[in-house]
Amino acid sequence: MTALSTSRVRTGPVTESEHATSASAERALRRRRRRQARMAGDRLSGAGRPVRSALIRVPFAVALIAVLGGGVGGVLYLNTKTDESGIRTVQAREDSAQLRLDIEALGRSIASLNATPRIAAEARDLGLVPAGDAAILVIGRNGKSTLIGTPSPAGQHPAGPAASGGGH
Repeated sequence: MTALSTSRVRTGPVTESEHATSASAERALRRRRRRQARMAGDRLSGAGRPVRSALIRVPFAVALIAVLGGGVGGVLYLNTKTDESGIRTVQAREDSAQLRLDIEALGRSIASLNATPRIAAEARDLGLVPAGDAAILVIGRNGKSTLIGTPSPAGQHPAGPAASGGGH
């Protein structure tokens, strides 16, 4: 006979009618029954257990989603603020450049208004004449006065604004 024909091949669970001959076989049989009872009893008959175990994990998932959402929101907020400050910086630079150009134009305008020939022309248009030589009167400590230089009268009025036909 072969080894297959002399031994019994079990295809299903061990029933109580079959008796184990050794202590180790009985322990293995008890372990097998406990595993089968756990699988059949806990998972198949307890309908509320998977929902309850899923509900236990919900606070962690919500906290994880909140942390990730807060992080993404924070990054978006910082990015928006950075872009906004960059736009303000560019605008301030443009304003500064325009103000520098305005200051230079005003400086040129003031320089042209303060030019001596222009001032002389405007004074002539207003009827003013150049002053002649002036004499200086010096009064000493004793109260005596001394004249330094020779006074000369101012020149004649050239054609005034009415005579020249121009004016401001």
